[in-house]
Amino acid sequence: MSKFQDLSTLIQQIGQAEESDQVATLNESIEAGLEPGAVALILEAFPIEDRVRLWRALPLELHIDVLTEMRADVRFSIINALSEVELKLTLAKLDNLSLIEWADSLPESIINEALALIEKDELELYDQANEYEDDELGRWAERKIITLPFNITVGTAKQLMERYSYDTPQQVYLINRNKQFRGAVNYYEILRSDSGVRLKTLEIE
Repeated sequence: MSKFQDLSTLIQQIGQAEESDQVATLNESIEAGLEPGAVALILEAFPIEDRVRLWRALPLELHIDVLTEMRADVRFSIINALSEVELKLTLAKLDNLSLIEWADSLPESIINEALALIEKDELELYDQANEYEDDELGRWAERKIITLPFNITVGTAKQLMERYSYDTPQQVYLINRNKQFRGAVNYYEILRSDSGVRLKTLEIE
């Protein structure tokens, strides 16, 4: 049975269970090793009220990872259903770069605040090979380089780069919120792309 068939079966099991048993079924699968990306796919399959209820019942440490794995419109459906207190508690778990990755799902005022708070050194990495695992960018960086979150738009990338008046780089390196390398983009490709395009779609093959 494929991974997608497994997920389809689990979605069916959760959907057919009594409401009180749905959370237990999902959390049992999480304890058995179900990853945040798979949890996100499962929640996306449910109507908004059930989706929000199941997300709220997830282990707290998974709230952010599951939201990050979701499509922007689905993430927004959950965020939009949260109370002001819940939203603040959720956003408090994010660093500024992660907030910007969620730009399509958050009010512009929150994104602008995150942009204003980003320090230049959050977009730079130095070679400190002994402090990084093999799949982390710093492991093989030989000099100061520019990094950006892989899931932000070209428009947001331009804002960040203009703010710090970087010398023209040949490439910009893309990272996830754990600062692990996700790919690279040609700088001039960013300049000539539409503002709404996501950096990850411009990755060098």
